[in-house]
Amino acid sequence: MATRAINPNIGSAVNENKGSAWRPFTELLASVGEVIEMCFGSPGSITSMDADHRANLTVRDKTESDVDLMGLR
Repeated sequence: MATRAINPNIGSAVNENKGSAWRPFTELLASVGEVIEMCFGSPGSITSMDADHRANLTVRDKTESDVDLMGLR
């Protein structure tokens, strides 16, 4: 009589590969978005005004960010 080992990970390998078909497309969209932001983006952004973001900046970085937001540079 032959016995066979049960491998519980067989189904999970198939599920992991389902989303990978869209990966090149989403990476392309992210790259295009970055290029557009570099060409048409403003020097300051809403992220630079966020309190959590500003808490991590040095005094010099805050000053430079404020100058960019005011359009003085």
